[in-house]
Amino acid sequence: MKQRVSWHEIEEAAKTMFSVWVEQPELQWGKKAWEILEEAGSSGYADELERHSVLFRLMALGGIYRDFCCMAWEECTEKEYYEWAEYLDLDSFITCQAYVKIPGWDPDDDLDQNDALHYLVEDRRSEVVSALLNGFGGVSELYASLWKSRQFIDCSEDFDRQEPELIIPGIMEGSDPFTPMTIARLNAYGWVDEGCCEISNW
Repeated sequence: MKQRVSWHEIEEAAKTMFSVWVEQPELQWGKKAWEILEEAGSSGYADELERHSVLFRLMALGGIYRDFCCMAWEECTEKEYYEWAEYLDLDSFITCQAYVKIPGWDPDDDLDQNDALHYLVEDRRSEVVSALLNGFGGVSELYASLWKSRQFIDCSEDFDRQEPELIIPGIMEGSDPFTPMTIARLNAYGWVDEGCCEISNW
């Protein structure tokens, strides 16, 4: 029988991944997303190689969330896969084993461990996105869950130089995922609709 990676086991590491906003309200989204992966059978493992693959999916979740924040609110933070791997206590030798099992792997590839880890995590992204779409109920529902994942932020800056139709006084873009229709909402929804593709680190 396969074992599974529970949220309790990974919660401390997840706090480093879902750490964009003050007080980390997005951690609840991460927990819900992990529950969806559990229901999809994506948290089970029979050996250490499979357990590492499960943890790559967790890091892919963190990467997806950070990319959404970049698309929706221009809050672009680096996806620190190597650092997250240390919090998860991933074994570098097993990570390399996973990499060399990739179809078409070329032993002459000049990749360092960071590059290999990045590839392994991003290789799970489409699988994770598919599970999220099924679990949340579709593109609109996944997008809405991501948009609602953070608390209001008090914006005291001067918005005089910005387009008034894109600003809601007192809050940053508002809590409703669909109204008013703004460029930020259109960009974020379109990104989800196109499969939550990776955004390069800033």
